[in-house]
Amino acid sequence: MDQRRMSPGRRILRFFHSLLGRSILFLLCMMVLTLIATGLVIVRSQRALHDEIVLRNTNQVTDASQQMSQALDKIASLQLSMLYDADINRLGVIPDYFSYPQSIFSMLRVSDHMSLIENFSPLVEEAMFIAPSIGKVITGRGVEDIPEGLFESCSGAFSMQYRALSHRDGAICLLMAYPTYLSYLRENGPSYILSLKLDGKALSSFLSAQGVLDDEAMVLFGSEGEVLSAVHPEAVPLDTMEIYEKSLSQDVFDMRGQGRETFLVTAARGQDMAGGLTLVKIQPYDHVFSVLRRQSRSFNLLIVLLILANLLYALHVFNTIHRPIRKLSEAFRQVEQEHFELRLHHTRDDDFAGIYHRFNAMNRRLGELIDQVYIQKIHTQQAELRQLQSQINPHFLYNNLFMIRSLAQLGDTETIETLTEDLGEYFRYVTRVGEQVVPLEKEIAHARNYAAIQDMRFSSRITLTFPELPDAMRDVPVPRLILQPILENAYQHGLKTKTSGGLIRVSYESAGGKHRITVEDNGDGLTDGTLEELKRALNDPGVLETTGLINIHRRLVLKYGEGYGLTLSRSDLGGLRVCMWLPGMHEDAPEHVNGGAGGTRVCGES
Repeated sequence: MDQRRMSPGRRILRFFHSLLGRSILFLLCMMVLTLIATGLVIVRSQRALHDEIVLRNTNQVTDASQQMSQALDKIASLQLSMLYDADINRLGVIPDYFSYPQSIFSMLRVSDHMSLIENFSPLVEEAMFIAPSIGKVITGRGVEDIPEGLFESCSGAFSMQYRALSHRDGAICLLMAYPTYLSYLRENGPSYILSLKLDGKALSSFLSAQGVLDDEAMVLFGSEGEVLSAVHPEAVPLDTMEIYEKSLSQDVFDMRGQGRETFLVTAARGQDMAGGLTLVKIQPYDHVFSVLRRQSRSFNLLIVLLILANLLYALHVFNTIHRPIRKLSEAFRQVEQEHFELRLHHTRDDDFAGIYHRFNAMNRRLGELIDQVYIQKIHTQQAELRQLQSQINPHFLYNNLFMIRSLAQLGDTETIETLTEDLGEYFRYVTRVGEQVVPLEKEIAHARNYAAIQDMRFSSRITLTFPELPDAMRDVPVPRLILQPILENAYQHGLKTKTSGGLIRVSYESAGGKHRITVEDNGDGLTDGTLEELKRALNDPGVLETTGLINIHRRLVLKYGEGYGLTLSRSDLGGLRVCMWLPGMHEDAPEHVNGGAGGTRVCGES
């Protein structure tokens, strides 16, 4: 349809069906989703950050309260162990147990115990043993009479249990009474009391160590709301009693000061021996959450800028990167399909102009190299085959010329006639250069011809078992001269030291789409070390020796590929077993394969 005759709605619809239109629509949708997601993230992040700040303050105050509780609990544990000390118990319950001198020494030992408690923790200012039975108060400094009303005021603190936290004259005292039975205490009162007065300066130092800033305050309240210790109380213009009353029911709350400044209050109540204490931290609200507010404004501005930048960048990327990359990607797909004549053109003078130029040069060079490598590979394989063949041809001649000379000296012309006829057939076969691949039947016939010649020399000491070739293997195409050298190896090396009883056995097997020809002997000179060395040489492409077994193995691997060739093992006869693996008639074997050693397998493996 003509663009000029389209309606505006039709043009818009067609535009959004194009790649550019779909990309713009996608960016618009992403922008809207980004705005919605950003709004949700901002709200949730502010809420999460607010909760995190509150939680951090709560944990800080709670940790400080727990540290104080743990310190007081350690002091109380030592105080409880002293409560049952023998000297303290006898002075407090049965003072008549001691004579006067013993009583003096016992009070001195108790005074030492009090000094030990005072030195146990910097929080303990004074340890005091109050014994109404002897009318004395024993401290680390010495022994004195009980001040009037001291024992009674301390006894009144034991309304619920044998230990108590008392606040006397603005000081904190840890009290323990004996006996510890609550029913006895309620009915008769304590027999004696151990009182530990806490050091106010040590408490202030403890609070200061909690990281209180100059515009913040930390206050330690007693059980009745009295301020026991405080750090920077002047920085917080608030009613301390109001703070204490709210802290009894809330751990975190806001309070407005006299100058309409809002403060965040975090409270934690002590446990165990510190159960009557309340620790409160007071912070200016604007100071605590100033980071949150600045972060929120910065985050909102950043989101807006990011959306604009992403939109502009996406459009720029689409025009300058996406399209050229898509064009280059399509070009690589065509190269995969061997279109090496493809060339790319770019109108703008940018980075892609250089990339396209290098792609064109690469594609042209790649085509040239593939042609060169393919031709070179064919030539190399043909040259290697000719070289291997030329190395095999003279082997048999060297050994038989001397045999003919010996027969001539003996005048055995009939044997010479037979031998020369066999040699003629032998050399006619090995010098037939134009026929590199023959049916396996011809290769077996050549090997039999060779065996007949060798039988003239070694019939007195070596027996050869050479059955007929199965019909299924007769027409298998194989390289020439692959079996005769294996027989030669058995004669010349395997049975070299055998003066009699030598045996060479040839067998055939077909299984799993492969054919196997096995040649084995009963030679006794093969050691395990020699066998392993032969295996390594057979399967090591770096070995330069290309005669004998190695020669045959490489030719078969070069012809048929990995999985074919020779494998070596020890025969049941005692000598070497050589297995030759050939492909079946219906198995496709590559005609041109890079030569190399095949994996060593146990003979019989298919």
